[in-house]
Amino acid sequence: MWGKADGHTIFSNNYGLGKVYWGKSVKEVLEEMNVAPDFQVKGIANEHDEIDYIHRRTESEDIYFVSNSSRSEQRITSIFRVDKNRVPELWDAETGLIQRDVHYSKEEDGISIELTMDPFGSRFVIFRDHSGGKNDEGLTYDLQYGFSNQTCENVIDLSGNWKVEFDAEMGAPASYQFDKLTSWTDVDDKGVNYYSGSASYSRDFSLSKETLSKGKEAFVVFEDIQEMARVSVNGNDCGIVWTPPYKANITQYLKEGSNNITVQVINNWNNRIVGDLKNPDEKEYTKTNAKQKFTAESPLLVSGLIGKAEILFFE
Repeated sequence: MWGKADGHTIFSNNYGLGKVYWGKSVKEVLEEMNVAPDFQVKGIANEHDEIDYIHRRTESEDIYFVSNSSRSEQRITSIFRVDKNRVPELWDAETGLIQRDVHYSKEEDGISIELTMDPFGSRFVIFRDHSGGKNDEGLTYDLQYGFSNQTCENVIDLSGNWKVEFDAEMGAPASYQFDKLTSWTDVDDKGVNYYSGSASYSRDFSLSKETLSKGKEAFVVFEDIQEMARVSVNGNDCGIVWTPPYKANITQYLKEGSNNITVQVINNWNNRIVGDLKNPDEKEYTKTNAKQKFTAESPLLVSGLIGKAEILFFE
């Protein structure tokens, strides 16, 4: 079967209706056969495969899951080796909403799509023989070119003057005033530094009638959230925020005049466990076998709302 192939000077041998290879990778063999990659990334080096994918087929669809494992936004040209007569759709991996209005081009190796991938973001790219062309109701930003690609009409800064309420039974003060949004680990209060659990941020802001003109979409956007948050405006739930860009659509709940925003933030066990280990003679707040994974010298993890907070208005 191997013939004269030795993997050093001769790398293949014809056998029956096929060919066997020795000493070459699958990639090298496919390139030699002029088989294009199933998925190509252009526009960035992608040396560490920060843009990666999975592909599967059904009887009527090609389904790609494309992800960005880097901490930064990536703008790429992606080429999918699919039937050039098929039509792409973009599915939001978080909400399941579908964008059918997608700009694409036919290439020699398949279909090319420009994509802007959020930090740690992902998309499903579905190829079908036909598509309705109409985006799902409730889809409020472009899944192809990204949230940051929109033209902002107005900005309201909410980065300061937040009152934060903690659970005092977990060692923190009942409330703490944040003049700027910084990690709980950076404030001058040990109870806040070591706090684990839920905390409620709250502040008021005012809006003019002009700011709320018809046709504008409003998003509250946070620079960083550790770990998860639920946003409410004027007592109305605007959803859970846990992935960058950290945003929530608050359009329908805004009103002229005074408004209130509340953000319930939750972190993980790490900081309270470390606080207990650092202070063994004081009250123990955590009772868990997970403590064996920590020491008194374990680092505290950044927690809470951090950096800028803004309301962005888009046409």
